[in-house]
Amino acid sequence: MALTYTDRHPVELAQTGIAIALTPAIDAVTNLAVTAPLEVQRAPDSSGSPNAGAAVTVAMLPAISPGGTIYIDPLPLTASRYWYRFRHVVGAGGGTWGAWNGPFEAVEVSKEILGAVRNGPGLTATLDPAWTQTQARPGTHTQQLLPNMGFEDGPPFWVVGTGTLIILTDSTKAQSGNRYAQLTSVTGTPATALAADDVGQPRYFEVNPGDVIQFGGWLYRESGTANVRYVLELTDKDKANPTTSTTANQNTAAWLQVQGQQLVPAGKKYARVWAEIDATGTGVVARVDDVFLRIAFGASTVLNQQGSIAPTPLGGATDGAGLGATYASGGAVTGHMWLAWRWGVIGATPGPRTIYRPDGTSITVPYSGTPAVITPTLAQVAGGALGARTRFVRVALVKNGGGPSGALALRTYPTPVLATDGEASLAILANNLLKVTGPAAVAGYDGWTPLVGTVSQAEVVQGDPPVVVAFGTDWTEPVGGAQTSSATNTPYNWPGWSGAWVFIGLAASTSFYAYPYYDTATADSFWVAAISTNSDQQAVAARTQYGDGHCPLTSGGLLGATPAAAGSGSGTPATGGGTGSNQKLLT
Repeated sequence: MALTYTDRHPVELAQTGIAIALTPAIDAVTNLAVTAPLEVQRAPDSSGSPNAGAAVTVAMLPAISPGGTIYIDPLPLTASRYWYRFRHVVGAGGGTWGAWNGPFEAVEVSKEILGAVRNGPGLTATLDPAWTQTQARPGTHTQQLLPNMGFEDGPPFWVVGTGTLIILTDSTKAQSGNRYAQLTSVTGTPATALAADDVGQPRYFEVNPGDVIQFGGWLYRESGTANVRYVLELTDKDKANPTTSTTANQNTAAWLQVQGQQLVPAGKKYARVWAEIDATGTGVVARVDDVFLRIAFGASTVLNQQGSIAPTPLGGATDGAGLGATYASGGAVTGHMWLAWRWGVIGATPGPRTIYRPDGTSITVPYSGTPAVITPTLAQVAGGALGARTRFVRVALVKNGGGPSGALALRTYPTPVLATDGEASLAILANNLLKVTGPAAVAGYDGWTPLVGTVSQAEVVQGDPPVVVAFGTDWTEPVGGAQTSSATNTPYNWPGWSGAWVFIGLAASTSFYAYPYYDTATADSFWVAAISTNSDQQAVAARTQYGDGHCPLTSGGLLGATPAAAGSGSGTPATGGGTGSNQKLLT
């Protein structure tokens, strides 16, 4: 017995009640629909469970055709909720009751459904091909794509995957309007509410590689401990090979908005979205309201030459850049010096910055200490003829073209508590080589690189420029051993490198401009550098800063400098300097 709580397109409304779509049970022996009368019972809700002692029979329906039918239990619009169960009446002993379904609340029932009931049994839900064709891909834009996103029309365009979903009418509990969805899970089992088409099937939205998808909405966890969030799924042209991304969890008893953003990668063609309670904790009752799904250009077109990014003022600290940025620099010898930038660190408490868009929305830019610390996994493999030794290792992300003159740049993981955070060590046996497990891919970066040293906090990059290893690929030191000398390689520094963008392999006593930007496709910040004496390099760096889907985080470049060999430097730059400004002109 299948039960769904359903309505269709917004049309003229004439009656209130609970509409139940029914299909007959299937005989396990004949594999045919059971042709026997169907008894329907209703029980009031009691704290989330049916009050079976107060159950009453509300209908005795004739045999249901295989195509199914719709039964309407006429009820007034109140906050009362009800459960239903069904059985085929077979012989003198009746039949076996199915499980209770619910709870449900009365809503306005469309004349379309009433007409289907008057026409008698045999109603079969069909998909309108014309509607499917026009709605499959509404077009690439930044507008809301979900109909009935706030549940004001009841349950249409939503379907429960697991758990229980009901639409409640209570303006004092809704985020906005009069209605909201209540999603309920049981301990150890997830619950999902999926955006659906007009016949109650999960809806797939057509997308293209390079599109930027924003998804999310408002959530309120009333009870329980499992995580509550929104999920975006991307699949290929056959709706297979799914990959998912999620918003942040919303686990408080208050309405909060959460949002996720995802760049559609190559090989993906469809997207769908749902609200989710995961299976990590105790059962949850959650409210869901004002869900959104938006698709925007991820790159320029002839009609959209700036990737949908307008000038974006930045709020934050009162330094000239508004970015709260500082730099540190050092190194042992010229050619192997470093210049590291951190942001959001000016003031008593480090924190994110806010980009204010002209359309009234805003973007939170995570500060440099936001990413979680990653400690490398080490092993040893037979090889070489080196003696026994101990090596200390860190890993960093690599961005090609981020450094001066198109050199690569590094992004390091923050180590805010201890200098040894993110560091691993291994005692390597004679005739063995160090192996570092490749970390998982991080969007926007071109790979990773190991830093190795003979003592703690004295690691160095493996060459200037260093080796760039593909994500998920392990690195094994050469048979002659890993590089460990700061005289021939750029050395690590704590706390200067903690969560920083680091330009490496630099000359001593040299000034550089840095051009940071927020990338809307990856929801991450990136930095590009240029030597202060070369205006062409500065212009190229500024072009990257202003690129498609990029929000510049400064007006012009930020000036920093390397010290003399074996020295150290630091500073808080003023705004501007270098080529460029936070302007986007339409010509």
